[in-house]
Amino acid sequence: MPSSTVLLFGDQTGDVLPSIKELSKISKQNHSLSGFLRKSTDRLRDAITNLPLEGTHPHSDFPFFDSPWELAESTAVKDGHRVPPALSAALLCISQLGELIV
Repeated sequence: MPSSTVLLFGDQTGDVLPSIKELSKISKQNHSLSGFLRKSTDRLRDAITNLPLEGTHPHSDFPFFDSPWELAESTAVKDGHRVPPALSAALLCISQLGELIV
């Protein structure tokens, strides 16, 4: 029987901003991480663009961004230093997967 690997990520209640910021810095010298963050940015843009126009966060509420860090920082400042929960969950996944790449 082939062996399998299980990845278990920890606490999901912490502040994701410091981790995303650090990954952004590291990505300048890590091509694999840079590519991952670039693709993550593209997927986040796609997801935001496909949000319904009505609701609490229509896609027009999100600023243009070139990286997960820019999105996290700008939404945190806009929402009183708190990243909206759905966005925080997506950024947490990016952060944890980014840590694996590093």
